[in-house]
Amino acid sequence: MFDLICLGNVTLDDVILPQGQVRSGCFGGDAIYAVLGGQLWSDGVRFVAPTGRDFPETMTEALRSSGLDCAGMPIRDLPVIRNKVHYKADGQRHWTLLSDPDNFFPLSPAPADIPKQFLNSKAFLI
Repeated sequence: MFDLICLGNVTLDDVILPQGQVRSGCFGGDAIYAVLGGQLWSDGVRFVAPTGRDFPETMTEALRSSGLDCAGMPIRDLPVIRNKVHYKADGQRHWTLLSDPDNFFPLSPAPADIPKQFLNSKAFLI
């Protein structure tokens, strides 16, 4: 049994910082940041977040090498969700979805995506 299962999305984000620097292909998505935050308090935190067929294997390996369990990251036969995020100096953010909006729901977790070993966990964050 795990303490927390975080369900959400994994995206690739092109980030524009307030000073104009551009960081392309950054980790994005609520599931990644939720599981990383949860792991500050417990090793018993996992995530469920489908991704697209073109999600870079190097990024999946980076997740694994940081200690994350990727068992809840099924690959769908769709392109990964991509966003452009423009951060302003005053703290505002402007998001632009670069992907087909019709792919967002199919790239979101469904009950069947939850690995069997996650089902008896103490809590789920959606």
